[in-house]
Amino acid sequence: MSDTMDSIEMASETGDPSKCENVSESFQFLCYMAAAVESENVSVCEKIQGNASLMGCYMAVAVNTDNVSICEMIEHEEFEYACYTGVASETQNITVCDKIRNEQIRHECIEKVEKDKGQQLA
Repeated sequence: MSDTMDSIEMASETGDPSKCENVSESFQFLCYMAAAVESENVSVCEKIQGNASLMGCYMAVAVNTDNVSICEMIEHEEFEYACYTGVASETQNITVCDKIRNEQIRHECIEKVEKDKGQQLA
């Protein structure tokens, strides 16, 4: 387990996905996600097996880089909406919420951004 955690830490610190090649399969997605976020390189996510883990990686890179266009790569609606909400909240840009087609979730996104803005002013 120590080698696994060391590899994940190295990938997280360096953004080098090659550090993940010998990580056990059950932890490999975390390693690749850490490397993708650190390197701000969404293509590293493509190494991840499993749709939910892949979408989570896209979302993490999008929020970390404030890049809303990465959210458009997400094929699962719930992950896509969470991605838009995350980027909108991180950037405090309510217009990002307009990309959400579901009216209720779009409204929740707007409320979250407004709440986050209010907390920063306090």
